[in-house]
Amino acid sequence: MADAKKLSSMDASFLYLETPEMPMHVGSMAIFRLPDDYKGDFFEDFKAMIASRLHVAPILKARLEKAPLDIDHPSWVEDDQFDIDRHIFRGSLPAPHDRATLERIVGWMHAKLLNRARPLWEFYVFEGMKDNEIGLYSKMHHACIDGGAGAALTNMIYDVTPVPRKIEPPTGRAKVGQEPRDIAANLVDSYQQLWTKPFDAATAARGIDLPRSGKSDLGSILFDNAMFQIESAVKFAGSIPTMLKTVSDVVGKISDPKSRDSIASMVSPSTILNKSISSERSFAGVSISLSEAKAVAKQAGGKLNDVVLAISSGVVRRYLLERSALPAKSMTAAVPISLREEGNTEANNQVFGMICSIATNIEDPKARLEAIIAQSTKSKEMSHPLRALMPQMSNLSMLGAPIMVQILALLYSRSSLSDVLPPAANVTVSNVPAHLPGVDLDSWACAQHHRAELSRPAGFRVHRRRQHHSPCVGSLRHAAGRIRRAAGRVCAAARSHERGKLIQGITMLEMPPLQFAQTNGIRMGYYEAGPKTDTPPVILCHGWPEIAFSWRHQIKALAAAGIRVIAPDQRGYGATDRPEPVESYDMEHLTGDLVGLLDRLKIDKAIFVGHDWGGFIVWQMPLRHIDRVAGVVGINTPHTNRAPADPIELFRKRFGEHMYIVQFQDPTHSADKIFNGRVEQTFDAFMRKPVPRSDTAPAEPPTAGVGASPRLNLAFPQMIANYDAKHDPRTPILSPEEKQVFVDTFTKSGFTGGINWYRNMSRNWQRSADIDHTVRVPSLMIMAENDHVLPPSAADGMEKIVADLEKYLVRGSGHWTQQEKPDEVSAKLIEWRRKRFG
Repeated sequence: MADAKKLSSMDASFLYLETPEMPMHVGSMAIFRLPDDYKGDFFEDFKAMIASRLHVAPILKARLEKAPLDIDHPSWVEDDQFDIDRHIFRGSLPAPHDRATLERIVGWMHAKLLNRARPLWEFYVFEGMKDNEIGLYSKMHHACIDGGAGAALTNMIYDVTPVPRKIEPPTGRAKVGQEPRDIAANLVDSYQQLWTKPFDAATAARGIDLPRSGKSDLGSILFDNAMFQIESAVKFAGSIPTMLKTVSDVVGKISDPKSRDSIASMVSPSTILNKSISSERSFAGVSISLSEAKAVAKQAGGKLNDVVLAISSGVVRRYLLERSALPAKSMTAAVPISLREEGNTEANNQVFGMICSIATNIEDPKARLEAIIAQSTKSKEMSHPLRALMPQMSNLSMLGAPIMVQILALLYSRSSLSDVLPPAANVTVSNVPAHLPGVDLDSWACAQHHRAELSRPAGFRVHRRRQHHSPCVGSLRHAAGRIRRAAGRVCAAARSHERGKLIQGITMLEMPPLQFAQTNGIRMGYYEAGPKTDTPPVILCHGWPEIAFSWRHQIKALAAAGIRVIAPDQRGYGATDRPEPVESYDMEHLTGDLVGLLDRLKIDKAIFVGHDWGGFIVWQMPLRHIDRVAGVVGINTPHTNRAPADPIELFRKRFGEHMYIVQFQDPTHSADKIFNGRVEQTFDAFMRKPVPRSDTAPAEPPTAGVGASPRLNLAFPQMIANYDAKHDPRTPILSPEEKQVFVDTFTKSGFTGGINWYRNMSRNWQRSADIDHTVRVPSLMIMAENDHVLPPSAADGMEKIVADLEKYLVRGSGHWTQQEKPDEVSAKLIEWRRKRFG
C-alpha cells in the first residue's frame, strides 16, 4: 500500500460505531489436522507462510492514520514498523485440550478490541489438541473487509489443496509523489472539464479525478476534502435521473396496496434478545449437510439463503419458546446483500441489506420454509430499487462527522436506548460464501460447517465457511446445538407423505455428525448413532465403490430401534486417510483398522455387518480377532474357504484379461484413471437396479463360492469409458441428491484407495494359509435374488464352515441390497440382532 487511502464512509462507520460493548471485528475459527509424519514447527511454518504472502493482501500491513481532530475519515497507510510477531500468536489451550475448551477460549478472546495503533488483524494458533489437530482463530476489523472481501482475502492467502501454490515475490516500486505544479495543473484541467459538461451522465459515471495532496496536516485535509466534495457533486448531478427513477419506484411500491402486507411484515416485534448487551461473548459451532440444504431449497423452489433463514428461524423460535418469550408476531432478520462485482477483491465493504420476516409464528417447519421463501422474494422486490442508491450513499462525507458519530454511538450504548426503542431487525442472518499448505482442513470448518451467535443487538447469525462473531445473550451453545435438529425438522417435513405436506421429489440425506478416530496409524472418519449404552454395537462396513453414506437408511433405522450403530469410511475412502503404499490395504490393515476403532471407542465386542468388499472383511474378523467379534452379517458377500490357487489367476482363467479385478492389477493404474475421469458416469452406471431375468433365460447351475457366470461382462472400466446414461433402461437406485454425495466424495478422494484393496488379493491369499477359516460366532447371510456378480448360489455350502448360520433371501434386489431394499434389510438386521443378542 504505497499511498494513503482514505476510508469510505461505510468502512469508517465500523470504527465510529465500535464500543467496548460492541466490537466491530469479524472472526473465523478453523480446525486443521497435521499429517502424522509432520515434523516441523507448525506455528513457525504458518507464520513464515503468511509473511511470504503479505504483499498479496496489502491491507494486512496497513494501519490507521487519523485526521487531526477527527474532522475527516482516517486513512490506511503502510505501517513502516510492521512486526508480524504482533499479529500471529501461539494460543494457550488448557486441559482437556478439546474443541469445547477451544470454543470457550475463542469466545473470551473475541470480546477484546483490536489495537488501532497496528494493522487491524490477529491470528492465534492453538496447538496440542487431540488427534493431531490445530485450531486457528483469526479476527480482522470490519473496517477492512466485508464477507466478499473476506472470501477473496482467504483465497489469496490460503490454498485449496494441501500442496501450496507458488506465490510470486513482491516487485519493488518507488513512491512517486505529485509536485505542487502538477497538482495545480490537474486542478485546472478538472475545473475546465467540470464546467464544460457539468451534468453529463457519462462524465458522472466515469467521474472526474481531482488531485489530492495525500498529506495529513490540517490544511491538506481541508483541501482534499474540498476536492472530494466537488467530485461527489459531479457524480451526484449525473446520477439525478437514476435517483429520481429509484425514488419513483420506491414510492410506487409503497403506495401499492399489495405491498402493504410486505411492509408490515418488516416491522420487528420486541423480544428478550433485543436488549442492551455486555462485552461478554460466547462461541459455538455445529455441522449441517450443505447438500441437504441445497436439496431442500431446490425442491421448495427457493434459494440456499431461504433454507438458512428457515434453520435460523427454527433455532430462535425454540430458544424463545423454552423461555416463554416468543412474540406472537413473526420476528425479522437483517440479511446482508453483497454489491461486489465478480472478481472484485478490494479490501473494503460493498454491502447492502434487506429486512425479511422469518415466520417464527409458524409451527410447522415446511409451512415456515414456504412462508420465508415468499417473504424473502417480496423483500428482495422491495429493496431492489434501493440498490442503485447505495453507490451514491456509501461514501458521503462531512467534516466533523467522525467525532460526532462516535459520541452518538457511545451515548446509545451507555444509555440503554436499545431496551426502549423498537429494533430495526430482531436477528441478523448471513450465508457468506481452505487449506493451509501441507495440512488438511477438518470438515468441522468446511463448507458444510455453520457458526451461530446471538448478535448485536442480540441478532442471530449463521455463516458458511467464514464466520462473523458478535455479542451473545444467554446460553448460545444451547441455541447453536439445535441448528441440526432444526434442519432435520425442515427436511423431515419435506418427506411427510402421510400429512400431505411433502415437498415433491425431495430425498433426505440424513447422517449423524462426522467424527474421527486415530486407529492403526490412520485417521478414520465415522458416523455414530443410537444409545452408547447399548451392547453389542453394530459396525457397518461398506464395499466398493461405496462409503459410510451407503448405510444411511440402516443407521437411521437401527438407531431408532435403540441399537448403537457405527459406520466408518474405511481405509482409502471418503473422510478416512488414504496411505500411498499398496501394501497398506491388505487384510491385516483393514481388519486392524476396525479393531483400533473399537479400542478408541472403548468397545469390547461388536457385531460386524459387511456388504460387497466390506463382507470379505467382516468374515475375516472372527478368524483374526475372535475376541472382538460378537456376530457377523454378510450382505451379498458369502464366506468361503481359502481358494485352491491364487484368486487373481482363477479370475483370469474364468473370466479373461478384461475382468475388472484382473485389470486392477495393472501397475499403470489405467482403470483408476478411467473411473477418476468419469466419476458421475461411474455412479450412473453402477447404482441401478438390474434388468429382471427373462423367463426363457437358461438356468445357471449353482457354483458355490465362485459367484458370477463366466458369460457375464465384467470389463467394468471399458463399460464406464463408453457409458451413456440416456441409453440405459435400468432404474437408478439413487436420487440426484444422493448420487451427488457419492460424486462429490469420489471426485475428492479418487478411486485408487478402494481399488488397492483388490491389489492385495494375492497377498491376502498367500498370508492366509495357516488361518482356520471356520467362523464360530452367530452369523447371518443376507442374499440378493438378482445380484449377478454375487448370486445367492455363491453362498451354497456356507454351513460347512460357519457353525451358527442363518440365511435370508431378499427378493427382487440386485447387488446394492441395503440401498435397493433398505427397509427390508434394516428390519432383518434388527430382528436378528434382537433374537440373538437381546
